[in-house]
Amino acid sequence: MKTGVCNFLKFSCLLLILLSGVVHGQDGGRIAFSILSEDGDDSDIVHVNQIEYRLLNNSISVISNISVTQRKALRMPPNVAFDRTLVLGNEGQIGQTFNLVLLVDDIQMKFGLNDNIQPFHTVTLMPGEQKRPTLTFPGVAEEGLHNFVLVVFYDIEVSPDNFVRGFLTPYADSLLIGEDEIPDESEARPDSDSFIAGRSVSAALSVPPRGVNLSRQEEPTSTGDLLSSPHRLSTGQSFSYFAHVRNGVPRQGNSDEFVLVALLDQMQIPVDNRTDDLVSHFTLPNNGLATMPAQLDTPDTPGLHNLDLLAIRNPYDFLPRGTSSLEVLHMNLELNVN
Repeated sequence: MKTGVCNFLKFSCLLLILLSGVVHGQDGGRIAFSILSEDGDDSDIVHVNQIEYRLLNNSISVISNISVTQRKALRMPPNVAFDRTLVLGNEGQIGQTFNLVLLVDDIQMKFGLNDNIQPFHTVTLMPGEQKRPTLTFPGVAEEGLHNFVLVVFYDIEVSPDNFVRGFLTPYADSLLIGEDEIPDESEARPDSDSFIAGRSVSAALSVPPRGVNLSRQEEPTSTGDLLSSPHRLSTGQSFSYFAHVRNGVPRQGNSDEFVLVALLDQMQIPVDNRTDDLVSHFTLPNNGLATMPAQLDTPDTPGLHNLDLLAIRNPYDFLPRGTSSLEVLHMNLELNVN
């Protein structure tokens, strides 16, 4: 069977799943989002991601995660915005809250949802509900290659006072502005000396585990050293910690490039507010581990706040046509501020 036919069948099946009206029992459900072409034609799907989950003891277990991206050449004149159709679906017995954040060249950008332009958007879906707002991406002025990442966080209510946050596989694409040929790298890539070099560690090392983890120690030695939700803080203080990112086999050559982005309540903050850099860059070799110092100012408003760390793998390469998804590692820490 030809590749094009296979991809078409994959998208057709995913779309049927996304648009189906099947509602799961009270022990779980499905949530999904997709990006359609500008006119919202269901046959022209750019990105689809769906997870199916089960609730167990005030926690969730993701039992399936399906994600496919079908990119086309995306070239625009300078400073010209463009539209897509966003589809959000909730098949379950409880309401869902989604928070959308757009990163363009590692920096959070305002974008439109049904002509409402904000740095982030919150969308709530009742059980069995689906919404299809118009998503407007901002124009980019500088010529060259620019990559963007649309992150969709979800908050699942596992009990009246307990929400579990995660994120769906982002929609990421490359935008070419005013270039006849595709550049070797994105305009956002810094000089090579800006990257912290991670080190290879033993595969038997258990702490920190693979992914993104936070601790107050530069070298945690037990799982008890790792920060977990909810983490209690007082208003008006600085919160210092370390972000640990660990991967397995590099996707490109001997090591992968990463950028680390921090969001507090869906608003981008410096990874370490003691420096002038908004983000952190690092490389990871085989079974690599990188540790970065970080600090934030605790919110002045008492209550629960979300700190999200995103480690984006190889963010400066051209994202070609095909079904590959940009890999993003995620860690959420719920802050209980009083």
